[in-house]
Amino acid sequence: MTHGVWTRYIGPTNHKPSRIRVTWGKDSLVVPYDHGESGESHRAAVRDAMERWGQKVLPAGVISL
Repeated sequence: MTHGVWTRYIGPTNHKPSRIRVTWGKDSLVVPYDHGESGESHRAAVRDAMERWGQKVLPAGVISL
């Protein structure tokens, strides 16, 4: 079964900086928000999360299972 990848921006608080939550199936991971990515922060967060979960990410952003 294929699961979609969802991202959600979480704004800063008094104690934590901005971050992005990446959800894939039942797995979830919070990744720091990179302000220098110029609009590609969510894609970079998904790539980082998939690599942490042991999935191979191809250069075009396609995830190979």
